[in-house]
Amino acid sequence: NSLGTDRRLRDLFGLQAVIIPPAVDKAFRPQSDSEIKSCLRFYDIDYPYILNVSAWEPRKNLDLLAKSFLRMKDQGLLPRHKLVLAGKQAWKFDKLAKLVSRDGGERIVFLGYVPDQHLPKLYAGADAFVFPSIYEGFGMPVIEAKACGTRVVTSDTPELREAGASDVIYIDPTEEGIRAGILAALEEPPPNPTPSDLPKWEDSAAKLAAVLRLEAS
Repeated sequence: NSLGTDRRLRDLFGLQAVIIPPAVDKAFRPQSDSEIKSCLRFYDIDYPYILNVSAWEPRKNLDLLAKSFLRMKDQGLLPRHKLVLAGKQAWKFDKLAKLVSRDGGERIVFLGYVPDQHLPKLYAGADAFVFPSIYEGFGMPVIEAKACGTRVVTSDTPELREAGASDVIYIDPTEEGIRAGILAALEEPPPNPTPSDLPKWEDSAAKLAAVLRLEAS
């Protein structure tokens, strides 16, 4: 859970949560060129591309991401980039599906569900990971992408700031915000993550064990 969720519990119900921060798996790290290229060949993707990883549902704001991207393409701002959408179709996705099939052409690539072992390569190969979600409980894709050394553009919410911390471009989840965030990301050097920057499952487990011991005493 997150500090943002804790605040909502306190505001709505007067309850206080114990925050056990999630961590990122060790597989999420910068990848070699050969690892990335092998994965891209599997999905028939070429450089350069912008990536989003999320289920197709309204709170993920994918309709607006797709529209913003296509307008940028039409305006010549992203002449070579494609938008790659990884994630399963969840609910209320008809509008997005129609947009992708009608206007996306070869400019938007829908991969559907992607197994965990492929995600680090897709993150690492992307010019930017764009995650304009309206609401998140924490935002694991943000921390995963950052761990892989990918530029990250995401919504300016407490939960996503908690996940992304520094070296992330925060935006309003609007067309103007998405556009500005993508253009800014493409001009910045990729982050250079180190293991010490990232939360560890050992630390989260130790905190949870301490809480359980206290409750049992």
